[in-house]
Amino acid sequence: MPREIYLLSADPITVAQVAVAGVEIDPDLVLRGIANGNATQLLDAEDEAVLTIENSRKLADPADALTLLPQQPRRLGALEPGECWWTQAVAPWSRRGTIGTRITTRLAELLNARLWIEDGQ
Repeated sequence: MPREIYLLSADPITVAQVAVAGVEIDPDLVLRGIANGNATQLLDAEDEAVLTIENSRKLADPADALTLLPQQPRRLGALEPGECWWTQAVAPWSRRGTIGTRITTRLAELLNARLWIEDGQ
């Protein structure tokens, strides 16, 4: 089972933003589109995925995130009303996955997004 990662942001996350965050963590990563363009993978030098991130989905109300993460209401905190974007990603449990979680952490910093990493820690 991979690490599940969730981001809640004011704007949709773009492939360009994923690339910037990825290169900041590991400049040798390569991007590839998968699932008919519905997701992006970042691959290491051995052609192994360190992160798979789906395209962002619009939420009409940030409170809808509570239905997607019902176990996390305290971590969700106060939410401003209005449009927001939900993005899901997965990273492997291995060392490669640690690179993937570092990328999503950097992405959250760059976008001022809320981040949850479900990795049992």
